[in-house]
Amino acid sequence: MITHAERMTKKKFVLAIVIHANPDKFNGTKAFQDHGVRVVTSAQVKALIPEVHEKRVKAFYDRYQPDYPKELPAPDVFGGRTTDLVAAGLKLRLHVMGAGCSESHVVVERPASSQIFVGDLVANKNHSWLEIGKTDAWLERIDEMRRLEPKLVHPGRGAAGDATMLDDQEKYLKKVIEIVAREKPRIPPREDAIERAEKAIIAAYLDYGFPVFLKIGLPAEWERQARLAK
Repeated sequence: MITHAERMTKKKFVLAIVIHANPDKFNGTKAFQDHGVRVVTSAQVKALIPEVHEKRVKAFYDRYQPDYPKELPAPDVFGGRTTDLVAAGLKLRLHVMGAGCSESHVVVERPASSQIFVGDLVANKNHSWLEIGKTDAWLERIDEMRRLEPKLVHPGRGAAGDATMLDDQEKYLKKVIEIVAREKPRIPPREDAIERAEKAIIAAYLDYGFPVFLKIGLPAEWERQARLAK
């Protein structure tokens, strides 16, 4: 992929940014570094990588060996707060943000063209990764991204689009919260109730990809609401 991009653009790959601590975001770190590419992330995201990496190696290595990397990714740290950076003549602003689909995020802004690269904080026509059960914090992230006034949003899944994608993501999260709340979550969770919520969300978004994500995400959202109900 790196070689193809350089051949097509006639330009050298110089920078990659890990935008949150999920393996599909950090597993390519060493491949880029071996090619001479600088790989960076925030101090907050890097601190999360070891625990997530260990967990995913246990889950995925045997299934995908020898392709799944066992070595701990080691991106450089650009800092712990929002930072301006210049790479290949492009001025970028790396916004350090809190929890959403992960415990910490970097949103990459290109101010000159009002573009933002947001990773899985936005999923266009796809279900969202709700594993950590922090939809309330995620809605705050959407407000933060909206304040950047982007004209173009590059999501983690699906095609890029305009800022209405932030509105769509907000509506999706609120719909998930609403559907789970109908079941009046308590601990321990009732499996039949979670299954009903899953079917209701899928029915509301029939054209969305990755419904399998709800298998992990809905129990986390159930637990969040159950804790609040105590």
